Amino acid sequence: MMQENNVNNHPIDRQKQERNAFSISVITAGLLTLNLIAALVFSRSSSLDIISLAGLIASILGALISAWLSRRNKSELGIGLLISILILVAASRVFITKGQAVSTGITNIIIVSGIAFYTLSRRWAGVAIMVSSLVTAATIIIDQYTVGVPTSSSPQTANIIAAILGVVYLVVIATQFRDFPLRIKLIFGFLLLTTLPLIILGWQSYTTTRNILSDQIKEKILESSLSTSDAFQEFTDSQHKISGEIAHAPEVIEYLGLPPAERTGSQAETVVTDTLNALKDKSPTNIRSYALVSQNGINLLDTNPANVGVNFSTQPFFSYVVTNNKPYASGLTLTNDRNDQVIYFASPITSKSNEMLGMVVVTYNAKILQAVMDAMLRARPAVAINEYAYLIDETNFFILAHSTSLTLDYKTYLNTDDPRLMSLQAQGLLSPEDLQSISIPQPEIVERLSNIDNISAFQAPSAENDNETAETSAIRISNSNWIVVAVNRLARSQILHLTKLATPFSSV
Repeated sequence: MMQENNVNNHPIDRQKQERNAFSISVITAGLLTLNLIAALVFSRSSSLDIISLAGLIASILGALISAWLSRRNKSELGIGLLISILILVAASRVFITKGQAVSTGITNIIIVSGIAFYTLSRRWAGVAIMVSSLVTAATIIIDQYTVGVPTSSSPQTANIIAAILGVVYLVVIATQFRDFPLRIKLIFGFLLLTTLPLIILGWQSYTTTRNILSDQIKEKILESSLSTSDAFQEFTDSQHKISGEIAHAPEVIEYLGLPPAERTGSQAETVVTDTLNALKDKSPTNIRSYALVSQNGINLLDTNPANVGVNFSTQPFFSYVVTNNKPYASGLTLTNDRNDQVIYFASPITSKSNEMLGMVVVTYNAKILQAVMDAMLRARPAVAINEYAYLIDETNFFILAHSTSLTLDYKTYLNTDDPRLMSLQAQGLLSPEDLQSISIPQPEIVERLSNIDNISAFQAPSAENDNETAETSAIRISNSNWIVVAVNRLARSQILHLTKLATPFSSV
């Protein structure tokens, strides 16, 4: 009987066991409180978060009750209550957040082991560790087959918190490990040998499958960006063709070839005016006007007489056409009418000797670009819910069209203090209130798009998805100020699904 008692009891005196139980209960309550604070800071708003917070609060209360019982010589009851709550909370996580079973389970085993080693007899310590291990194995398996369970919105944060808690208790175990009896050392060694390979394999599987999925996403969004850019390139080319035909019309070349003093009231002016008005009468409502602009940037003739005399020489599109002798489409140009923003299509007018005489400028309501986007979307198969595309200009980074969020049209990715926006404000085109309402700063995307070649792929935060990292592909539209951007945020649910197909134990 004496031998049996020696085997089944922890080799520490009762008083020390009570002290250990109290100290560990208080430490656990403190760590769980920090965990609760972190959850409140990082967690997204969701009805299921209430369950998560309730589990943390229950664990904190369990730790405090355990500390209270330890002061009343009932440490085993208190520790049993605490360990039971920790195991139940860890098990319940599989029905609350998908993809956290391995990290949560292994952390739970380490915490339960650390508590049990210091506060329970050998027999009950072994039972607690065994139950925790079995529950962890069960939750990992269940996690692979549950459906409809949301994934963590901050998986990295959850894993970091779990890792910190695990390391703290590993340090606690390590400080007294050499004083543990052989049986406890064997149990701990067994746990280490079984969980360490699981962690390594799970991480390797997660990394590999994430890379595979990222490559698939890159390929998919490249196809999407190419498809979208083709639609806008076709539209741009067709409009340049129309303005180019005007620019090559003999009567237009004849008119601009006249000395400036002879143009007003000339027969050539009458013919050109009639030609432009006839075009305007047959044009869609999105076309605001047709104009002839001198090589100095002055609007000479316009189907909207109010625009005659306007100076375009400071406009980026004018400088491009003069410098490159090529047609060009401008970015978004703000007007005093907030509901009537415009874009310009310009084509050079040259003499027979290829001397620049001026240019044709066609003014469009900027809404035509959203119409092009909508028509393109109707003509192609539906895309994934986490995939979208938009058209953006490269001067002020205004969104010109968006495939899913029309409320983002004419918003800018520049910061409110950017000199380009301050210049628009100084011109009276933006009020301070407008500046605040249209700016959704995305400095990383602005930097990337400012330095892309014709095609570029990169990762950057996505404003449309709470600034989560997204795979992005960008393509310039030739002879324009536009960039087509296709985005697919790195959906963790996709990664977990692919991981599940690869191996049944890889939901880290």
